[in-house]
Amino acid sequence: MGRAIALRQTGDFDEALRELQRAIARDPSSALAYHERGAMYASQGWFPEALRDLDRSIDLEPSAKALTDRGGVLSKLGRSADAVADLRRATTMDPQLAAAHFNLGAVLASTGQVRDSVPALRRSRELGFEQAGPALERALQELYVAASEDGSMGLAVESLLDARSQVDLQEALDRFPFMALPEFLDSVRNTVRSLPPQTHPGLLQRIEVLERLAAR
Repeated sequence: MGRAIALRQTGDFDEALRELQRAIARDPSSALAYHERGAMYASQGWFPEALRDLDRSIDLEPSAKALTDRGGVLSKLGRSADAVADLRRATTMDPQLAAAHFNLGAVLASTGQVRDSVPALRRSRELGFEQAGPALERALQELYVAASEDGSMGLAVESLLDARSQVDLQEALDRFPFMALPEFLDSVRNTVRSLPPQTHPGLLQRIEVLERLAAR
C-alpha cells in the first residue's frame, strides 16, 4: 500500500493503479486499498470509478477521510445534498479534519448557502487549512454585498447598537457573519465618530469586542 501511495505522489499513476489492483486482489476486504484507488481515480477526474471504490471502502470501514473524499466526488457529480451529508458526517467523526470542514464550506457556498458555509470555512481556517482563509473572505464579501442590497445591513447595525453583552455580539455575528469584515467595522466606527458621544454610549467599546470575536 505504501508503495502505491509513493508512486501516486511521484506521478506514476499507471503503476500505482496496478499496485492497488494487486493489493485488492490479495485482500478484497481492504477498505484502505479501495479508498486509495478511489482517491486516485478522483485525482484523474474519473469520478464514477472513484465513487464506486469509495462506496466500497466506506461499506467496509467508514472513515472521516474516505467520507471527505466521497463528498468531493459527489459534489463533482452534481449530487450536492449527498456531498453535504457525507461531509457533515466526516466532521462529526473527526472534528480535527480540516479538509472535511473546508469541503463542506465550499460545497455549501457553491450551492448558494453562503451564510451556512461560514462556520465550516472558519473552522477549517482555525485548523490551518491554507485555502480556507481566502474562501472565507470571499464568502463574507458576498454576504456583505448582498446585505447592502437586501436591507440586512441596517439590521446588522441595529444588532450592534442594541447589544448589551458579549453574548449579544456573538449572536449578532452568527446572524450576520459579514460583521467580521474590516470595512463593516470601519464604516460603523466612522459613523459613530461623527455623532455626539451621548447618542450611543459604549458603542466604540462594543466594536472592539466585536473585532476580537471576529478574529477568532
